[in-house]
Amino acid sequence: MTQTDQLSEATRKQKELEALALRLAEHPEVIESRARALRFFADHPYAQTPDGAASLQDAADQHFYGALQLATNLDPYHPALSSLFMYEHETDAQRFPSSLHGGLENPDNVYRIAPIAPDSTYELRGRRFTPAPAQVTYELMDSVPGLNGIGAQLGLLKDEDMALEPDGSFTITLGPEPANGRPNHIQTPPEARAIFVRDTMSDWTSQAADMLRVHRVSGPDKAPWTEEEYVAKAVELAPQYSKFWNEFRDGYVKQLAFKTNKFDPPAKRTGAWGYIANTHFKIAPDQAFIFTAHPGEAPYHAVLIGNHWWISMDAARRSGAFNTSQAKTNRDGSITYVIAREDPGCWNWLDTGGLHEGIIQVRWQGGAAGSALPDNPIRDAALVQLSDLKAHLPEETVWVDGAERARQLEARFQSYCRRLDQP
Repeated sequence: MTQTDQLSEATRKQKELEALALRLAEHPEVIESRARALRFFADHPYAQTPDGAASLQDAADQHFYGALQLATNLDPYHPALSSLFMYEHETDAQRFPSSLHGGLENPDNVYRIAPIAPDSTYELRGRRFTPAPAQVTYELMDSVPGLNGIGAQLGLLKDEDMALEPDGSFTITLGPEPANGRPNHIQTPPEARAIFVRDTMSDWTSQAADMLRVHRVSGPDKAPWTEEEYVAKAVELAPQYSKFWNEFRDGYVKQLAFKTNKFDPPAKRTGAWGYIANTHFKIAPDQAFIFTAHPGEAPYHAVLIGNHWWISMDAARRSGAFNTSQAKTNRDGSITYVIAREDPGCWNWLDTGGLHEGIIQVRWQGGAAGSALPDNPIRDAALVQLSDLKAHLPEETVWVDGAERARQLEARFQSYCRRLDQP
């Protein structure tokens, strides 16, 4: 992407929104609100730990830019479909920082959102490519996540339930009227505020997210936001966003009472579109935490790790996450993962970025409800000494040297960059 006129419409719009966010970041009032947002991290008990202190500024910065991204696309009368929760990237010589938040975003997902108003009707016109993502969901929400809550699901359209034309094209309608037999319609109740799109890709090298455009079809005429209104919204959102995600994470951890270096059984996701399992890892410099997971029949299976603040590792540049197309499998189809601070030389290394503690998340998605979870989905979780690592891993484990690791990471990054030029 070197010439603006070569950019797709969606990529060009994303660049415009990110350019606006970068301008907002330089406004004096927004800079002051950024300092207030930082306090939610600096005052947290995590900040008093070595790992928490080491990742504090990065966490605050990512939340700040995430808030600005939301602030640029909250006008439901002039909506855009914007990509969120992305790693640092460059589009046509414009660099935008990483903008993840404390929700442990999955790097296999392309997350997009459009604001909607319940007094208007909309169309999402799109096309699904071949090979298609492992799973695509269109969720109607009562809030953009991080604004007034995590966002309750008001409606859900899954890829398996959508009607497509022979060329993969489709139109999704959103409005207050019931479907009355119409395919691809999502009814919008008075509390509806956003449509949240999640394309889950099990192969970064071949799959592409649905091509999408949002069009407001009917509703009252209202003037677009002014730059001053965008500034005011950014000033409001920067501390609010940081406060929300810190409180959400803390409440979630307390509610689920994650074990350390030991998994609870996977839990079913809201809407029955998958399963998820979490644990907290804690390792010494000379240790590794290992476990084996089985994809079973799930069209999509993946593992990722994140830090204290529930920000996932930069899985575009680190081996901080694996899906089934990226990991090396065992002879029985299972996958054994190794979490360590330093490179232990095995292919399926989940890189902590030098941190001792963090979060592990294992996912299974797609397929008929209830059929995706295999028997004994996670086994052989153990904390081992690095010096004894080979004795605890399967005989077929793939080992790499420094040059092979560099090639692995370069291939990951190049495949991640494919999504930056949205069709």
